[in-house]
Amino acid sequence: MRALARTAGLRASIPPRNLVFGPELTAWAAARIPNMRGAQFPESATAVGVTIDGKLAGVVVFSDWRPHWRTMQVSAVAEDPRWMRARDAWDWMFDYAFFDCDIDKLWSVTPASNLRALKFVWGLGFVKEAVLERHFDTEDAIISRLFADDHYAARAKRRACIGQA
Repeated sequence: MRALARTAGLRASIPPRNLVFGPELTAWAAARIPNMRGAQFPESATAVGVTIDGKLAGVVVFSDWRPHWRTMQVSAVAEDPRWMRARDAWDWMFDYAFFDCDIDKLWSVTPASNLRALKFVWGLGFVKEAVLERHFDTEDAIISRLFADDHYAARAKRRACIGQA
């Protein structure tokens, strides 16, 4: 996967200007995710924010990093739906997980009733992997995953369609 991404020139080298970093972003995200119910992300979590017009539009939180299994959980929350169009930011964030953290699998857990969030996650290329019954009290959860090789194959295809090398 890494060789494919490098030879295809897919690694985003520097963060786009619309990204922000800082420990306060995990609290911002946790406060906006209903199923967190006041809980916070662990101190080891890393958060990246996307800004639009100088305002924080959304945050991605990487947590539960398991280097020996090469997996990591990802959570996302937004206040502005336009953040989905920040493809350079998304590419950099995926590169952070797949290259910098050397993982092979990103996974996310979403309440089964949150169809908007599932559409968002699946729109990023994640696929449904499992259903955890009554994971959120009485509500089921959907586990979605994205493998590095699937992500980079889709990115290469997307770039070829728009004429980028």
